[in-house]
Amino acid sequence: MADLLMDGAGYTAETIKEHSGSIHWISRVPETIKEARVAIESGGEMKDLGSEYRFILC
Repeated sequence: MADLLMDGAGYTAETIKEHSGSIHWISRVPETIKEARVAIESGGEMKDLGSEYRFILC
C-alpha cells in the first residue's frame, strides 16, 4: 500500500473514492467540510505543530 501526503486541494470526493483502500493518506481538510467543522467544534484536542499549524486525529 502506498502513502500519500496532499494539501487541501487534493481532498475531494473523487480523490477519496479513487484511492480509498489503496493508499494511506494525510491531507489538510478544508474547514468548509462539515465533518471538519464538527471535529473542531466538538472540543477535540488540537495538537500544535508549530508555525501556526495544528492537527486533530479523527
